[in-house]
Amino acid sequence: MKAHIFQTNFYGLVTTMAIVAAVASIYQFMTFASPPAESVAPSESGKCKHAASMCRSTDAQILIVIMGTFGMSLYYWIVNVVTLWKVGGMEGTVSDLITFFGICNIIARPVVGFSSDYLPFSRCQLMCMGMLIVSTTMFLCTFKLITLSAFAMGIADGFMFAVWPPLTRELHGMKMYGITFSVYLAMFGVGDVFINFLLGKTFFKADTEWHGMVLPALFAGVCAAVGAGLCLVLDRRTKIAAAQQKAVQIA
Repeated sequence: MKAHIFQTNFYGLVTTMAIVAAVASIYQFMTFASPPAESVAPSESGKCKHAASMCRSTDAQILIVIMGTFGMSLYYWIVNVVTLWKVGGMEGTVSDLITFFGICNIIARPVVGFSSDYLPFSRCQLMCMGMLIVSTTMFLCTFKLITLSAFAMGIADGFMFAVWPPLTRELHGMKMYGITFSVYLAMFGVGDVFINFLLGKTFFKADTEWHGMVLPALFAGVCAAVGAGLCLVLDRRTKIAAAQQKAVQIA
């Protein structure tokens, strides 16, 4: 964009983007309407009690672990993409990898989101598929197939973010949805911190191929596969709960 559109220095590009973002934000504040009152009705128990009760839910605990493993695997790839590219000996550039990742990410989100409304699969099952794609991405890194991992990780990122928010609503409803989703979002960040700081200091050495790329990627891939299994557990629990609720209504 800087080279072909703005024809200015980096400072000018960043300033232009900041002005555009500010104008767009002001327009948003002035024109976007608030959601219906019934959708944002406050909880009688309060936000803190709601968050505490949600964390005591087995379904919520399973999804918290899933989001932690997703964040760990995704950010291992994103933050360390330069080193992965070097160790993998790719002929292209890092910008190519990021472009591949971004394009697949953009395409996957609306496609998966639209499909999730019509496919005969639950969103828990779709999350399982997304986690398996994440796991596959990490194993591709260990075989130095960095370009393929960029495509796969872009699809996985779009896949998970298309399914995750509506699944949260299905599990917990719209009541106090903000704090509910924020808890899962926080766990997504915890996964990032874990893989990039704890494992980074323990295993990550750019001058050693095994420690520099293979071991953390295998670890993240295995954890993502475990997350996929947890998705299926959550799917079974959700179906059982729905069946019990339906039986009560019939009775």
